[in-house]
Amino acid sequence: HGIDVEVLSLHTVKPIEEAVAFVLDRGYALVVAIEEHGPCGGMTEALTSRLALAASNVRVARMCAPDHFVHEVADSSELRCRAGLNATAIITRVLVELDAVRC
Repeated sequence: HGIDVEVLSLHTVKPIEEAVAFVLDRGYALVVAIEEHGPCGGMTEALTSRLALAASNVRVARMCAPDHFVHEVADSSELRCRAGLNATAIITRVLVELDAVRC
């Protein structure tokens, strides 16, 4: 696809300021935040709130697990796939979000 990307892996939400500085210093127009838990709390909320406080125009797209208890038993790879957090879903979402930023 000819897209340059960077991956920033955060194993904890704190200190989120380092991630915000990373995004702002590079002048990104888009951040796709991928989390293995539900949409409430977590890295994406912390990142978006700090970017808003910085009056940033960065678009943040969230990919996360559904906001409900998972009643199935499967390995982590299968559960990520069911939640739409596999490589194919991530690539598709990034392309959609890039199109939105370009418009």
